[in-house]
Amino acid sequence: MRIRKATKRDILKLIMIVKGVKSIEDYPGEYNKLLFEGILKDKDTILLVAEIDKEIVGFEEIKIDRKAKRIYGESLAVSKKFRGKGVGKQLFSKLEGYAKKYNIKRISLLVREWNIPMNKLAKSNNYKISDKFNFWEKK
Repeated sequence: MRIRKATKRDILKLIMIVKGVKSIEDYPGEYNKLLFEGILKDKDTILLVAEIDKEIVGFEEIKIDRKAKRIYGESLAVSKKFRGKGVGKQLFSKLEGYAKKYNIKRISLLVREWNIPMNKLAKSNNYKISDKFNFWEKK
């Protein structure tokens, strides 16, 4: 497996991966070409892709807040066909690698309650649910 920074050429495949999640409506905002182009241009965001045999099988969006000394795992998605094969773990380890690279001690994740695999991955890596934030929304 190879993990590398995403490019504009990857956007269509990333959109296809996102559409394979439980429900696209469960994600804030709309994952489209314009959104991914913005992510790629953001100097504080790293967008990684995981490839197996030159096929993009997953991605992770990492946001770095150097001023607050915090790194955020914004999004992590893996193609259905490749789930349970360690792709998420490999991408997740890159998040922690960037935290070390930038000497950041606080890593935050936003994980939906229904995303059981990601909740398990976070727990297995000794992450704890924070009591510092409440997630509020209005419909």
